[in-house]
Amino acid sequence: VGLLALLYRGVFTQESEGTFDVAGFGTTRYAERRGDRPARNVRIERQPESVRIAFDDGRTESTTPLAQDRLSLAAQLAWLAARQATVLQAADITLPLIGVSSVRMLQFRISRHQIIETPAGIRQLTRLRSEDGDGGGDGSVEIWLSETGDLMPIRIRLEDRRGQVLDQLLSSD
Repeated sequence: VGLLALLYRGVFTQESEGTFDVAGFGTTRYAERRGDRPARNVRIERQPESVRIAFDDGRTESTTPLAQDRLSLAAQLAWLAARQATVLQAADITLPLIGVSSVRMLQFRISRHQIIETPAGIRQLTRLRSEDGDGGGDGSVEIWLSETGDLMPIRIRLEDRRGQVLDQLLSSD
């Protein structure tokens, strides 16, 4: 529905379930449903030193505790930025992105103190940009995070391999 209907046919639904604590979002189940197809799920088991992902087809993968599903990624990055986490103090960060069929590594270049104008006024933001889409090829992912600690991703811009863009911008505080 809405803007996504221009880019994708049918209904696209995402669900993320889990916990929230001092470390941020701890997803335990992530699901996607596209159009009339049945939902695809992953179960996520978080350990102190690793994350184990179980896919619908029986495969499993292990990755780092920084792993997030597609729906929680921007919110987790905003949480880390608001807490001034050291992981976002570097020039770049590599994060595992959990999808319904694989775990892909996203490498973000971090640019702090970026000024953009939003409907709510001029904001100073930190921009994270991945040049390889969602970790699987051409395209890009940009997430702009507030530097004021209000825990909001202010802008999310996705470009797919065909050059189609989905640009989401928070319109008010």
